[in-house]
Amino acid sequence: MAWSAPMTAVANSIFTTAAFNQYVRDNLLETAPAKATTGSRLIVTTGST
Repeated sequence: MAWSAPMTAVANSIFTTAAFNQYVRDNLLETAPAKATTGSRLIVTTGST
């Protein structure tokens, strides 16, 4: 699964479980802490930020 752009909130629209899973849960699973397989794993990256 790849990171997807977050949805835009619109007044009077329904925020479904499927939308939560796609835009919140799945995106959080793409972050470095979610990718660590053990508690002592160190995430190393390169970049200016």
